[in-house]
Amino acid sequence: MLLAACETGSGPVDKKIQENVVPPRSCLLNEDAPEEVKGRMTVYDAMARSVKYNTGKLSDNLREKIYADNPGITPADIINNVLNEPFSGNSLYKGVRVLDYAIMYAGAYLAEDGNAASGMIMQKAGQSLATAAVKEHGDVLHAEDQIREINKLISREQKKLAALNETYRRQGKLSSEENEYKKTIEVVLVKLPEMREALVDSVIEYRRLVRNKNDKLELSGRRFYELDNFDRRVTPEIYERAALLNRPEFKSIEAGLRNYDYVSISRYLAMKYDKSKSLLINGYKVSDQMYVKSVEEQSAQAAKALINAIIAFRQNKRPEDQFALRQKIYDELAAAIFMQIEVMYDVVQVAEADYQQNAAQLSSLKKEISRMKKQRLTYVQKGELLDKELKEINLEIMRDRIMSERMAAIAGLYFYAGYQPFECLLLNGTPREIGNTLQSGFDNGRVKMFAAAENLAKEESKRNIGRLEPVNKWAEGENWLEKVVENKTSEEDRQWEAVPVKDNVRSSQLKTVSRPVKKTVFQPTGEFELYQGEEPNRRKVMQLGSFLEKSNMRPEWVRLKAKYPELKRFEPREDDVMMGGKLYHRLQIYSPQGGLMALCNKMRSEREQCILK
Repeated sequence: MLLAACETGSGPVDKKIQENVVPPRSCLLNEDAPEEVKGRMTVYDAMARSVKYNTGKLSDNLREKIYADNPGITPADIINNVLNEPFSGNSLYKGVRVLDYAIMYAGAYLAEDGNAASGMIMQKAGQSLATAAVKEHGDVLHAEDQIREINKLISREQKKLAALNETYRRQGKLSSEENEYKKTIEVVLVKLPEMREALVDSVIEYRRLVRNKNDKLELSGRRFYELDNFDRRVTPEIYERAALLNRPEFKSIEAGLRNYDYVSISRYLAMKYDKSKSLLINGYKVSDQMYVKSVEEQSAQAAKALINAIIAFRQNKRPEDQFALRQKIYDELAAAIFMQIEVMYDVVQVAEADYQQNAAQLSSLKKEISRMKKQRLTYVQKGELLDKELKEINLEIMRDRIMSERMAAIAGLYFYAGYQPFECLLLNGTPREIGNTLQSGFDNGRVKMFAAAENLAKEESKRNIGRLEPVNKWAEGENWLEKVVENKTSEEDRQWEAVPVKDNVRSSQLKTVSRPVKKTVFQPTGEFELYQGEEPNRRKVMQLGSFLEKSNMRPEWVRLKAKYPELKRFEPREDDVMMGGKLYHRLQIYSPQGGLMALCNKMRSEREQCILK
């Protein structure tokens, strides 16, 4: 991804600010002819060979791109080129790529010297190549089996086509059903070789990446790509906290002076960039086009802000401004790293959703094919069966690619969290030594890294940092408020209304007020349309956000409270609700007298989400 991002232009640095020459490699790499592959290749072997035999060349390319003196294209042009180029895959990767580029660009110019900059670029090159190997290995893991199945199907259908042609030769004609079936076979015999060719191309790309010239590929690692190997307790917050503990960007003296912590970076990110969260409040999913576009735009915004901070520092030569300008760089860099993690986590979620959809389609299709094969079929039905068999192969190829993309994203998350194994000593080891190190890192090092981050989060929770606890339950019963405000109750149901109580008063002691529930309630239809009339102002609940991750609630509350001081007189409350099989944590405030419409309309007019209930 780094290479693709950088190859969209001939050089990223404006001539006016370019002063450095391209630094040399940070270490000499042993670039002998690739070792011959013996036996089966694991995923770790693929990563090791990809890194071992390509890091030198890729890091050379990246250094040239970062330090090249070309006045015709700026870093912002590079980002725009990435965003505008055609891309058939998951569009979230555009956000990942522009952030990758900006963070690498910043790291190069923040480095103490050319040697340190080259070392950072070499790490990035190694990570990129290792991630690419995970993706390519998964893509071709079943390719030879699939090619064999395609060849069998081609041979079978060629015989059927030959039989129909022989019938035509003998009889001089075919029935209309036979003609339609013949056309179906001919179409399939065009599509199958195309599918086979695409698989062969994947195998060729894989061989080139891992430098394997053996005639027969023997790959292993099916378990590596299964969906149950991802610990869902490792939320974006844990990845971000691990980055704070492990990434070198947070270990410099200047970063230490900024005293970065999870809450402060999250707050900065939410206040300045993270508008996609507002789409989740309205029920958008990470795979929805509007959400993806929002992520792409804010990724580009963050990437450009980081690059502009670097440029401003390099252009401003006044000593009195230097400290503040470098501080700005570190603020934007921290935000970009957190955003990078969150976008890649979204990639994992999209892949998981795609996999579940693919699995459901594939299961249903296999049952249908099995049922049809047990029956005596007409020519029309035979054509339908052949179309279904072609679709089955397509879905199986897609399944494998979804799984490999997902695991590549998880590997990328691990690198973003601070796993940086590609030092000079390791890169000069044998492929087997590199593979063993990577396997230990992914199997054991990852557990230790995230355990340390999780323990830190727990310690902060004990000090009430980064945590929002629910305040006084308003009523008994599951999702009672949702039923009331969304008119899901019958006319006989009665609304519970909470009165202000002290913490030690139980919910059973709350007053209740009976009133009929209205069938119709005015609700703005537009995303930021203003409430009107008297009725909305009598509503007592204002929802400020809805989150899958509970840890996101406090940074959002802190951000909104800073932007709207009127919120300071309220205690934030949490209401949990199950929707679509997922638990959502809703951030809300409560006013027994109502009167929330003016504040909500003010927020909506400034494109902040709020819902009156």
